[in-house]
Amino acid sequence: MDLDNLQSYKENYTSKSTRYIKVYHQNIRGLGMKSDEILGHLYPDYPQVLCLTEHHLKKFQMKHKIIENCNLGTYYCREKYEKGVVAIYIHKSIQYTKVSINTYCKEKDIELCVIKFTYHESKISIISLYRSPTGNFDSFLCNLEGVLQVLCDSTVDIIICGDINVDYRVENERKKQIIYSNHLT
Repeated sequence: MDLDNLQSYKENYTSKSTRYIKVYHQNIRGLGMKSDEILGHLYPDYPQVLCLTEHHLKKFQMKHKIIENCNLGTYYCREKYEKGVVAIYIHKSIQYTKVSINTYCKEKDIELCVIKFTYHESKISIISLYRSPTGNFDSFLCNLEGVLQVLCDSTVDIIICGDINVDYRVENERKKQIIYSNHLT
């Protein structure tokens, strides 16, 4: 992204510029030096919330990873295994709260983070989640159910972004389990 575009973003973009919240998810496969590249791909229609999966960073690295005009809302990093993990960035003008759900996180099975905020009178919770292809699918469903029970409230809209490594293009057992699961009803 060139400097003129970044300056335009800083001057003209406000989180309240539209009635609708824009949430963007990207499986980034290594955030590393890609933060400016992300903004370049999104220009000129920047989201208020950016959910990233597979950022591959450790806690000490994540705390210093800056995306222009955003706060690092919350994140989850692996301690035992490499790669994976999730993060949520949110525009600096939006006040938010991190939701503590680390007890539901299990490396490879379900890695997630959650923020909540109010936007144009709507209460919103956003979940960014990742399930490794080698993760335990039953553990994923069970822990996701727990998180949804914590968040569920008739006054809150829940947005789930992520990569659960289930192929929805073909009929398969995991797809059926998610769609017809008693866990998620």
